[in-house]
Amino acid sequence: MAEHPEYVPYDLYRADLADFRADMARFREEVRGSLGEMTLRLAQIETRLATSEASTQTRLAQLETRLIRWVFISAGIGGLLGGLIAAVAKSP
Repeated sequence: MAEHPEYVPYDLYRADLADFRADMARFREEVRGSLGEMTLRLAQIETRLATSEASTQTRLAQLETRLIRWVFISAGIGGLLGGLIAAVAKSP
């Protein structure tokens, strides 16, 4: 059978409880500080991501414009070369 814990005087109980409460209050403050720090870091990361995303979107739009231009230029050159080949093939 388990033994009963020895008698703890009320004053000692109150002192231990006060220490426990003080430790818990310090712990809560540490956790609040850590959460505040993490929130700040997350906000910085979100800002960097938003900036990076805007930059990437701008670069993609520029690339798309360049590619479309090259498609039209390629089509024009292909038409000219095709016409030249057709003219050479037709000549007697």
